[in-house]
Amino acid sequence: MKTWEYARLVINWVDINYSNCKCTLFLPEGRKELSSDRTTDAWSFFDKKVADLGKEGWELVSVAPLAGGLGTATTSSWHLWFKRPLQE
Repeated sequence: MKTWEYARLVINWVDINYSNCKCTLFLPEGRKELSSDRTTDAWSFFDKKVADLGKEGWELVSVAPLAGGLGTATTSSWHLWFKRPLQE
């Protein structure tokens, strides 16, 4: 039976001045997280992580757009899910 490992890439667009991006790998040895910060352009980080995941054999299997906020503050985010066969 084939077994899988998973990755989630999330890009949050908070407002015109700020976005962030986080990549979470769900690996057999545990969760590994990488993220942009205020000194890193979130969209460049996102583009690089998508390219890196592709090179590492990850396949995009789902995209979930989310939106919400309080009052006039809104956040839009996209959760991209990837999987690849577990290397045994």
